[in-house]
Amino acid sequence: MGGFRLTKWLSNKRNVLNAIPESERASSVVSLGPSDMLPSDKALGVIWDVNEDKIKFKVKLSDKPLTRRGILSVVSSIFDPLGLVSPVTLRAKAIVQHLCKEKFGWDEQIPQEYHDKWKSWVKNLPCLENLSVNRCFLPRDVQHVKNVQLHIFSDGSELGYGACAYLRVVDENDRTTCSLMMGKARLAPIKQVSIPRLELSGAVTACRLYEILSCLVTFRLLEAEKRKLSVLQSELGQLNNNDYGHDVAQKRAAIGQIQSSVTRFQLNYNRLEQEYKVAAMGMIKRQHKRGSSRSQPAIGLKQTSKSRPSIFGTIAKEKPNKKEKRLSVGPQMISLSRMFDLRPSGYDSQVPSHYTEDEALIFEEGNLMAGSLEALIQHLVPTTNYHPDRTYVFAFLLSSRLYIKPHILLKEVCQICVFQQNLAEDEINQEKLGTFGPNILQLLGEWTEMFPYDFRDDRMMKQLKEITQRIISIYPELQTDFASLTHNLINKLSSLHKYEEELSKINTEAVRKSSIQEVPTTDITEICPSPLECAQQLTHIELERLGQIGPEEFVQAFAKEPVSSETSFKDMKKTSNLEAYVNWFNRLSYLITTEICSHLKKKNRVKVIEYFLDVGKECINIGNFNSLIAIIAGLNMSQVSRLKKTWAKVNTAKFEILEHQMDPSNNFGSYRSCLKAAMWRSEGATNAREKIVIPFFSLFVKDLYFLNEGHSSKLENGNINFEKFWQLAKQISGLVTWQQVQCPFEKKADVLHYILTNPVFSESNLSLASFECEAPFSKNEKERHKDLKSKVGIS
Repeated sequence: MGGFRLTKWLSNKRNVLNAIPESERASSVVSLGPSDMLPSDKALGVIWDVNEDKIKFKVKLSDKPLTRRGILSVVSSIFDPLGLVSPVTLRAKAIVQHLCKEKFGWDEQIPQEYHDKWKSWVKNLPCLENLSVNRCFLPRDVQHVKNVQLHIFSDGSELGYGACAYLRVVDENDRTTCSLMMGKARLAPIKQVSIPRLELSGAVTACRLYEILSCLVTFRLLEAEKRKLSVLQSELGQLNNNDYGHDVAQKRAAIGQIQSSVTRFQLNYNRLEQEYKVAAMGMIKRQHKRGSSRSQPAIGLKQTSKSRPSIFGTIAKEKPNKKEKRLSVGPQMISLSRMFDLRPSGYDSQVPSHYTEDEALIFEEGNLMAGSLEALIQHLVPTTNYHPDRTYVFAFLLSSRLYIKPHILLKEVCQICVFQQNLAEDEINQEKLGTFGPNILQLLGEWTEMFPYDFRDDRMMKQLKEITQRIISIYPELQTDFASLTHNLINKLSSLHKYEEELSKINTEAVRKSSIQEVPTTDITEICPSPLECAQQLTHIELERLGQIGPEEFVQAFAKEPVSSETSFKDMKKTSNLEAYVNWFNRLSYLITTEICSHLKKKNRVKVIEYFLDVGKECINIGNFNSLIAIIAGLNMSQVSRLKKTWAKVNTAKFEILEHQMDPSNNFGSYRSCLKAAMWRSEGATNAREKIVIPFFSLFVKDLYFLNEGHSSKLENGNINFEKFWQLAKQISGLVTWQQVQCPFEKKADVLHYILTNPVFSESNLSLASFECEAPFSKNEKERHKDLKSKVGIS
């Protein structure tokens, strides 16, 4: 198994033990004599009485302090994976739940009433050692089974709910055997739930037990039928080979009887195989969904099952409608960069204690699915002992602007804080507020860090200033932190303003050069002879422009709200940085085409084409896929692709390798594979160069567009579809990580200036230049050339 030799063997059959070398046996049976009793030992963590072939329990009471931590330690020490003693352990868990509900600390001494309950439970705990359960579901003398039934019982009460399963077997002598297979019990949630609801939860638990056990039992029956078929086929082979002399009728009768049995067993085998496939597929589907962590929070723990990182699909698949459930789970503090990897199926968090039933969010299998706008805003508001998860803050602030403007949202958050914490009073007790000050500071810090462009609005800055002054008056010690928050925000906004000014200057100069139709006196190969250096300078431009795009610009780009006369300039959609990045891609493609078509000599055109092929190869090595595909797009423009004589001299093998990256088949499968490899390299990067990942931006936006269009923003009941919020945030969070990478390459001012400002030809001028390079040869090209010359006044 896995290339390792298995040791520490243990068996309840002496002939099996005798066949195993002593060096590979379990320590308890190494020197076992022929007359010695087989011992009890651990098998897969449970106590196995090998001699009686029964599962038993061993209680080892340690001297633990009578605190919440000590009690939980004792309860957890009872290893019961099959839930055979769940009724016993459930009562101890109930004590821990009550301590959690009354907010006793982990190391705080428990009160007398719980002290007595705990002592009573511990006193009876050694009685578990008298309990034993048969490991084997069938008596040893049973040879053939006539009927197998699986019986599952469930119930619910104020304490909890659970289910247990029994296997009922009838043998060929009509003897019935019932065996306990498995049990499962869970505490009722801390929040009061009706008895019918708990009974329903018990029924759900029973269904899950059935799913697991039916698969297991069916597999065992399938194996038994397989062995029977193997034996019968062996007997049939022996009959065919044996010589019965003149008694041919006896041979035919024996063969016919065996063939009849084979047919009967084969039918049973086929039926069981089909049942097993159905049961196994059900289990596989369940394992691909996140399990609810409902029971653990009920005793004061948070234990969310962590799904492994996965590659996100470009378009989220539609999920079938499921029954909505309302669950409460606890908030977690996980960094934004790791959060979306660890939670691929959705956001799970605890609804704060100040929620009313009307404001409850809708959870499904532990994941937040939907809720009213008011409930989602309430979930964003920090309290004295609660702060929203960073992932929720990012997902909600990203998409909430579809329903509420950021300055109105911040105003509502501030008003709720003032109302809930009574901040308008003259005298405020800081002790009663607990950690509210640090919590609101953290929320504002995350908002200004993740969505700084929201604060270009004067109304946002006004709200920020007001709430900051109010909190500092209560928490003077936070003044330095708020000052740092404001300083960082102003630096970001100043940096954006400076970038926009520089971008405006560059665009103005580029337009000026194009308008005066300057004839190029040099080309890129003279300014930057090294393809590697050119790729590095392109990466500088990519990272600078990509890094200035705010996450909210993607959502605003898809917003379909019409601009009315009542819409102020401040409220208009702002996607200028996103549009500037798209324009850069188009400029680079046209620049490459212009560089090629500017040369009248074929050898110079060949030189420039091969130069850009080498630049594209270096872009792949760097992880700059946006520039790579802009280069491929430029080389594929009709003005370049029609130059047949030029391409005949080019080493097209290089171009085919690059062009393969842009192959649109299988939803750009080749490109996505390369991007995935770059992402893996970035995650394990040991230097700054390996961290660079610049995706094909147009495809990234297209993926977001289809994700947005493929899911409704609101459900039929009017609730906001938070699952859509989550999927959008999950996609964009990856880009946010790539935006934060600093370009490690040295800047070359002359190269950057040439790439950004050198004039590029328009579509018409490119076509004319292309026809100057190689004369039109087809009828359509000749007509096109004639039309172009007439438009520009060339005879």
